Amino acid sequence: MARLLINGEFRNSSSGEISWIRNPANTDEKVDSVPVATVDDAKEAIESAKEGFEKWAKISPPKKGAILLKIAEVLRNNCEELSILLTKEHGKTLSESRKEIKKAANRLTFYAGLAPQISGRVSLLEGLKKYFTVIKEPYGVTAGILPWNVPVTKFVAYIAPALAAGNSVIVKPASTAPLTLLKIGEVLTHLNLLPKGVLNIVVGPGNTVGEELVRNSEVSKIVFTGSTESGMKVSSLAGRHFKHVSLELGGSDPMIVCEDADIDKAVKAAVISRFRMAGQVCMAVKRIFLHESVYESFREKLVKEVSKITVGNGLDPRVSMGPLHNREQLEEIEGQVEDALNKGGTVLTGGMKPKGKEFQKGYFYLPTVIEQPSLNSRVMMEETFGPVLPLNPFSTIEEAIELANSSVFGLTGSVWTRDLKKAHMIMEELQVGTVWVNNRHESITEAPFGGVKKSGIGREFGKEGLEEFLKTKTIVINNE
Repeated sequence: MARLLINGEFRNSSSGEISWIRNPANTDEKVDSVPVATVDDAKEAIESAKEGFEKWAKISPPKKGAILLKIAEVLRNNCEELSILLTKEHGKTLSESRKEIKKAANRLTFYAGLAPQISGRVSLLEGLKKYFTVIKEPYGVTAGILPWNVPVTKFVAYIAPALAAGNSVIVKPASTAPLTLLKIGEVLTHLNLLPKGVLNIVVGPGNTVGEELVRNSEVSKIVFTGSTESGMKVSSLAGRHFKHVSLELGGSDPMIVCEDADIDKAVKAAVISRFRMAGQVCMAVKRIFLHESVYESFREKLVKEVSKITVGNGLDPRVSMGPLHNREQLEEIEGQVEDALNKGGTVLTGGMKPKGKEFQKGYFYLPTVIEQPSLNSRVMMEETFGPVLPLNPFSTIEEAIELANSSVFGLTGSVWTRDLKKAHMIMEELQVGTVWVNNRHESITEAPFGGVKKSGIGREFGKEGLEEFLKTKTIVINNE
């Protein structure tokens, strides 16, 4: 049985309650059990993190960076074991799990290099008689409430800059995908890489454990990734206590394909972006707008490529797309597709669960392309967190921009054109946090990532990701 990590010790829940993690590809398979933490467990983790911060703050930035490098090496050395576990608890393919863990290790390496570079500035007011200095300080105890879709990615996106900045961390993984993170915590603890209390991992309900982390006065910074609705609750609750919050929320990311685009490259990018991890990616392409002159050509090539995707258990090397993560996600996708069809859309491929005995006990759904659903259908207005891709035509650039910006979300978007002037015009008008030009939607460690509108606040990755975990203090000195 996996166990909670509090103050460098592996513990059961104070209530004794456990829950079972099941394989989304075969729900008869129990992967492992995990303790269900209580509010008391959360309070202990907070106290532990408070003590851990006092120890961590005394360690020099270069040494912090060296420790992060060792953690990165742990991920690389245990990649295969962690990848298998991640695939079993999440459902994604083994190759996707390997990429996630390797990329997470590289991100730890990036922040290891930034740790010794944290600096402030000095400005003279009256020469050395009077001047002020600006310094950067860690918040202290921080808490990260993480999602189930890319648990290792979000774990590192949180702890790497938080630790580099000098904070202690409390991680609350998603209750349906905590095992890989608990395993990482177990390995790190056995190697004694971090002082006790610097890293704590508790698994429990959001309305008890999560709320305690957000409410507790000892926690100074909250990081949350999840739905917009849940993010609004976290933001509201944290706001009552004047806490600094970073939110990475939903997206309905547009892809605009112009008449002069490289159609083959755009199709390939759309397939990779939309259907990796069964479409359960916040920055995936979720709405495609095609110039009417290339609409038929793009549609034909897209359907051909999507039809080649092999669905099945992610541990099977022949499989290119695994199941959805849970029953609720499957039912949500089924409901969105049904709504799209009721509102004028046409399924070009997919649109149902695959047939066959091997699919009966898993949350499988075929990769789906829907032609011209109504603009007020759910797949066009909501975040579609699954393997469904709607297509709609446009006739002018102005129309394409208006369609792309019609969403309440503003996470990412892409533009496909050979005309750089046209690309600049579109990218300036798109209301999103990141724009790709002739590139598929993919985060870059060195570049900041985050959204606008209802897609969240704050940034992760890049130097900006580190700054999210530092507060500013101004000191004015008068030597007269």
